[in-house]
Parts: sequence; C-alpha cells; structure tokens
Amino acid sequence: MFKRHNDKLIFNIESIITIQTSLSPLFITGIIDGEGYFSFSINKNNKSQLGWTIAPRFGICMHIRDLKLIKDIQTFFKVGTCKQSRLFCSFDVNSIKELEIIIDHFKHYPLQSSKRYAFYIFLTIFNIYKNKEHLTREGFLLAIAYINILNKNIKQDVIVSIIKIHGSLPNLILPPVQYIDKIINPNPWWINGFIVGEGSFTYFKRTRSTISGIIKTDYTLVFEVSQKTEDSYLLIAILNFFGVGTLFTEKKGISRFRITSVSILYHIILPYFNLFPLLGFKKKQYDIWLKAVCILISNKNWSKEREELLTVQLKKLSMLTNNKNY
Repeated sequence: MFKRHNDKLIFNIESIITIQTSLSPLFITGIIDGEGYFSFSINKNNKSQLGWTIAPRFGICMHIRDLKLIKDIQTFFKVGTCKQSRLFCSFDVNSIKELEIIIDHFKHYPLQSSKRYAFYIFLTIFNIYKNKEHLTREGFLLAIAYINILNKNIKQDVIVSIIKIHGSLPNLILPPVQYIDKIINPNPWWINGFIVGEGSFTYFKRTRSTISGIIKTDYTLVFEVSQKTEDSYLLIAILNFFGVGTLFTEKKGISRFRITSVSILYHIILPYFNLFPLLGFKKKQYDIWLKAVCILISNKNWSKEREELLTVQLKKLSMLTNNKNY
C-alpha cells in the first residue's frame, strides 16, 4: 500500500485497483469489530414450561450523531430495525430469519477482534435456540451455561434461581475458533470501518514562554486508534499497514496506535483517506482536523498568525467533538 521514494514513505496509488463508494462488507465488519455486540436475554416467564425464556439479539449502538450511518447499515443488511433516543441510536436484529443473514455475513467476512469468539459462542446458542432445544431442560441449561460466558456473567440471583429449579449447569465444550494474534494484511475498508468505531482525530496543546517573554502556543495534531490491550494485535496490523506510527499501552488495559508527525500525516494519512473516505460523524471530525493539518503544512514555522488560525480551527474541532447534542 505504501512504498519508499527518496527514502520517504509515499502512498502507492498503483496498488489501488478499485475504490468503492457504497458500504463495503469489510467496512461493515470493521465497524462491528469496534461497535457491535451479540447477546442473549434471559427473562422470567411464568407461562413458559421452564419458567424462563431466552431471546437472541445482534446490534450496533452509536451516538445519535451517527444516525444516518446506522440507517445505512440497516439498508446494507436489509433487515432489522433502527431505534433512537436523545443521545444514542442503534441497529438491532432479533428474529431467527434475519439473524441468519447477519450470521452469514460474518461467515464470509469474519470479525478480526476478540468479538470473533463472542460470535461463535453466540452462534452455538443460536443453533440451540433455532432448533428449539432450549425448550427442554437439558437444552435450556446448556444455553444458560453458554450465555453466562457470552458477555457479562448472568446476575447471581438469576443463576441461583435457575439452578434451584432445574439443577446445575453443565460443563461446557467451547466451540472451535481459529486463534488470532495478528492480521497479515488488513483490508483498507475494514480499517476504515474500525477507525469509524475506534479512531479519533485530535490534538495536543502546549503553552511556552520564550527567553524574550513571548507566550507561544504550540499544537500537535494527532491521528489515533485505541483498543483494549487484548486486541492490540489489531493496532499492530494497522501500524504495519501504514508502515509508520507508534504503539503504546496504558495501565488501564488500553493500547493506542498514534501518528503525530505532520509530514507523515500529510504524505500518508491524508492521501489514504482521500482514496478511502470515512463515513458518519468521524468524517466531519476528520474534515475539520484536515484543515488544521493544511495550516501546519502551509506555515511550517511558528508565527502569531499561524497560532491564531490553528486556535480557531481546533476550537471548531473541540466544539464538534464535545457537543453531545450534535
């Protein structure tokens, strides 16, 4: 994707075969790696023979400012429903027939993050549910045991109540899932989807005083992708894809891939997003941040005029990012 010329990394446009304008299936997988979830609900139901019911659900939840993107994802799958509140919007699928379409997508375009494991556990429970095995005592307990490891553990009082009535949960044989600790060559559209979910375009600000007493404000522009450390191999793959950047891990179990060099941003990141455009709110954030990059490129040395231009532009970026009602 990138090649060296005169000891500089530049975007290799010859490696681009086609550029898609509609949602790519790999973009969908990338954003779901960042924002999607698989779950089964458990509800007490006295009308049920076993006293409990379970129900599957797949979904994506994002800020309300990405409502159009959520609707585009629904259009892509041609199933499910879109919901919205004052701050959030979601795409949800819960019927057997429609979930089979979602499952088929991930069989053809596999998840790359640890959510792949959640998907295969979900698929195991889904098959129990689809075949109505959960309506028997043995199938119900097996489904509950898998649900207990799908995401968060089931509430203790629910588990105790189920065991008291139906007996202990069985020991599990986890579904075989190919171990992933690296992606050899991530697709650009997957990367874009993942960045829409987990990336950011931001800046650092530093104020300093010169020997002559002049107060100067310096700005460092930042392109960053963050992820929980257990999935840091995704960030390593993105770093290898671009061929530049740094990777570091914080104490809270979060890892970050980051680029701050203006030259690299200009010669690699900007051409990349010109060829593979972002979508949704992230695109609006990027467009404002891009103008700040151009200001730095056009005015390489500090000046009061450059500082003022950057201050105005980055104030717009902060207002956009911090406006929860946007």
